[in-house]
Formats: sequence, structure tokens, C-alpha cells
Amino acid sequence: MTACIDASVWLATLDSSEVYHKQAIHFLKTLREGIVIPDLCLVEVAATLARKNISEELINKALIEIENAATNIVPVSTINTTAILLAKQLRLRGADALYVACAQYCSANLYTYDKEVIEKCSWAKIAE
Repeated sequence: MTACIDASVWLATLDSSEVYHKQAIHFLKTLREGIVIPDLCLVEVAATLARKNISEELINKALIEIENAATNIVPVSTINTTAILLAKQLRLRGADALYVACAQYCSANLYTYDKEVIEKCSWAKIAE
């Protein structure tokens, strides 16, 4: 099985002030599944870090780490139609629908710290 990891988990590993910081680091260190992400994940991480005034050098380093960890980076164009259907069916936000679609496309477990996704998607799990 593979693991689709959303931006909330990656961001928690990068920011020691995040509530799930230690949990996220432990989760990724002990994960024994291949990692998949939609390419949108890189944009979300970069944008969030930039808004926190993190240097471009550190943002690039974080993106490289994520790219190296991922065994598959799925283009949004590949999962867009499914994401639209999921957004309508489950009343998900746009980015969340893309993560759910990515997980379905890759037959992966979806890991997140987003409570709304966990509530709306019974197959989404907290990254523990």
C-alpha cells in the first residue's frame, strides 16, 4: 500500500511550533509505505512557508526533501475530474478534493491533520 500525505503533515514536520510537529516527524520516520502526493502539495507547502516569511533557500530545501521522499508525484491534470466529483459529493474544499482523488487514483491511504477531511472522508487517517 502507498501513503498519500497532504500538506498539513509536511508542514507540521517543518515547523516546530506546529501542534503535530513531533508526531509528524515520527510518522514519516516510521512510515513503511511508498509516498504519493499531488503536485499541488509542493505549491501549498511553498506558499505556506513563504507567508511565514521563511527564506527562499529554506523553502527550496523543504521542497527538495518532499520531492525526494515521494515515490510518485501525481499531476493535478490526471486527477482533476475525480477531484471535481469528490468535491461535489463530499463537499470538500478544492485542495482537499485533490488529495482525496490522488489517494484514490494511487490506491493509497490518505494521511492528514485536517479535521474536516477526516470527518468527511472515512478512509482518511490522522498521521500518527
